[in-house]
Amino acid sequence: MPLAVAVESLLAPETAPEISYRLRVRGAALARLTSTLDPTDAAARIRRLYETRSAVVHGEEVDSSRFNTAKEDGTAVLRMILLGVERRPELLDARLLDSALITGEPSPP
Repeated sequence: MPLAVAVESLLAPETAPEISYRLRVRGAALARLTSTLDPTDAAARIRRLYETRSAVVHGEEVDSSRFNTAKEDGTAVLRMILLGVERRPELLDARLLDSALITGEPSPP
C-alpha cells in the first residue's frame, strides 16, 4: 500500500495517536483550501484507503474490489495533495493545516 504510506507521510509526519483521524481532517482541510475535490469526499477516500491499509498490515484478507477501490482513492488523494502543495507549499507544515481547521485559513503557528 505505497499510496497510503505516501499520504500518511505528507499529512501526518509526526508519530501520534489517531493517525487515521488526523489524515482525514488534514486531507479535508487541504482539499478545501487548494482543490476542486470536495472535502467530504477527500475524507471518505482517505478513510477507505487507510482502513484497507490497516487491514493489509494486520493480515486480513482484502478482496480485489476493495484493493482496487483503495488504489483509486489513494491515487485521487495523492494527486490532490501534490497539486495542493504545489500551489501552496507552506501547507506541507501540518501545524498550518491544523490552524486552518480552526480559523478557516492557515496562519503561522
